[in-house]
Amino acid sequence: MSGSSGGLNPACTPDNEITQNVMWMAVTATTTSFTIENKKAYVGSGANNANTKDYVVYSGTCGSLTQIACYTLGGNANATVTGLTAGQVYYIMASPSSLNTTADAISVAITSTVGYTPPGNACASAPALVTNTTYTLTNAGATVNGPICSGSVENNVWYQWCAPSNWPSGQAAYVSVFNQICNSSQGLQLTVWNTNSSCPGSAASPTLVCQNPGSTTQYYYQWTPTANQCYYITIDGYAGTACQYRLTVGSLIVLPIELIRFDAKVLGNSVHLTWATASEINNHYFTLEKSKDGSRFIPLAEVPGAGNSTTLRNYAHEDPFPFSGVNYYRIRQTDMDGQFSYSSIIAVNVKDKGNVFSAWQNTASGSVGVIYFSTESTIGRLRMIDINGRQVYNMDLHMDTGRNDFKIDRKLFSAGVYVIILETEDEVMRTSLSLSDDL
Repeated sequence: MSGSSGGLNPACTPDNEITQNVMWMAVTATTTSFTIENKKAYVGSGANNANTKDYVVYSGTCGSLTQIACYTLGGNANATVTGLTAGQVYYIMASPSSLNTTADAISVAITSTVGYTPPGNACASAPALVTNTTYTLTNAGATVNGPICSGSVENNVWYQWCAPSNWPSGQAAYVSVFNQICNSSQGLQLTVWNTNSSCPGSAASPTLVCQNPGSTTQYYYQWTPTANQCYYITIDGYAGTACQYRLTVGSLIVLPIELIRFDAKVLGNSVHLTWATASEINNHYFTLEKSKDGSRFIPLAEVPGAGNSTTLRNYAHEDPFPFSGVNYYRIRQTDMDGQFSYSSIIAVNVKDKGNVFSAWQNTASGSVGVIYFSTESTIGRLRMIDINGRQVYNMDLHMDTGRNDFKIDRKLFSAGVYVIILETEDEVMRTSLSLSDDL
């Protein structure tokens, strides 16, 4: 659990959820009740207290919730919530109990006497997709309905997308399936049918896309639609695979790039940045930029573009020196002729202070490497102190905005443990370094 209660502190629990990590679950009721099964996430000494969790159930919508039930459950205990309305979404906040308010690991299952049927279980009731809108969907609980373009059908779901009346002639559309979370590695099969407003009758019905990408968890295909025509999309789990996934049907407008995804994820002390383009025209390079406040951005890295491309291209870059707290990122895309444009801004919260200052021994170059990530142009002083407290190195530095790399001759120092101190106008940072004789 790593979420926030959003200011909620239910009176039914003796502890304070505002100060704890919590986990939120959205559950669609399939009948008038469901059961919360609190499993055991801990073993050994203290496990009984650590496995005890609080569960508070709400109706309503985010920002306007009404509490309808509250339970404190020990390991392998359960509680049934009654009086529900089938088809309505309910929210459950899970948190550590007062017996151990820092036990953040949790194992929980929500069960019902009536199985869940996802939207689009039948072609006749296929949900309509809006252009350039991303949906989080699932085929879990789906049953066989209608065909797919090849192979057998196990648990397919249906969606419908219609090209608007002003769709430009010759302009392409794409379907992107990504962020799959599946119960096996078999993956999802995809069909785009060219049957307009009629549900396909068999596998021989005309198709525009017929793909089985196997274990690939992120894929993208395109076709050229006709204005005012509708297209059915089928997703089926290969060999019965059940997945949660994100789905987008978008337009391939002739722009320097068609950015279909830009995400940031905290991995350890770093932030992992990924983005993908559906097409690139005359694209020279991307500049990743970061900010502490969402308004003043500094360059993080420059990544070459593909020039010209009509296929899905994935990009990734690591920010090894995130700021403590919320980090904001954006992409500046530059054409071959120097024209540029910006992506939308994304944000990620780094709870522990990032590594803005680090040092290491580089045996290949015979040097001591030092990196400092500065939010502005500044001056500083770098000092090294040996194990006896003696200063053995002292150098004044000028640091530019962004990443600053410094190298010091390793031969200046004996083997041993050193404290490296970087003093700037705003702060003093320290790190330790063990130097070996491996020159």
